[in-house]
Amino acid sequence: MRVSASPIPNEARESSSNSGSGSSLDEANALRDADQAAALRTRLESLARNDLAAFRAALETSLGAKLSDTRIEQLLIDVCIGDVAGPDVQFVDAGTLGGNAYGAYSSEDGGVIYLDRRLSDKQAQLERVFAEEYGHHLDQVIGGVDAAGDEGAIFASVLNEGDTTKVDHARLQVEQDHGFIELCGEQIAGEF
Repeated sequence: MRVSASPIPNEARESSSNSGSGSSLDEANALRDADQAAALRTRLESLARNDLAAFRAALETSLGAKLSDTRIEQLLIDVCIGDVAGPDVQFVDAGTLGGNAYGAYSSEDGGVIYLDRRLSDKQAQLERVFAEEYGHHLDQVIGGVDAAGDEGAIFASVLNEGDTTKVDHARLQVEQDHGFIELCGEQIAGEF
């Protein structure tokens, strides 16, 4: 898993290069981001190892129609031992993802989870958003047609709360969670 910091606006880059401390601040932010991303992934893998039934339920509820029992077992093993390829994690500046979005997933380049930097000090919310975007990544790893609705939100809800209410589940099953992120002037297709 690769981790990167969000792009720094030119004005900030110019002012920090004049002060001489921008480079070390950028490095410190990149290290913090890398540490947070590694901790998020480790926590999710630990959840899978410590509560296999809950992780299985989250997979079956969010992606079940796409999964055979054999594929679920293999995916559980892969997650538990940290053998799921990707995704990269990139922390982005506040508001980059648009609207009220705090996270997004793009399947480009093997998968990238974008997390709003405002979540850095809100651990529980950061873990929930990461789990949601990781659910999108697992859907991509499995392949085939994108699972119905917002499979990432369903995955995170079942994993964190044990289930979704019938109303929430029905709403999430039909929710259109696709859109675009603009990053460094480039439009990137993503799921929110």
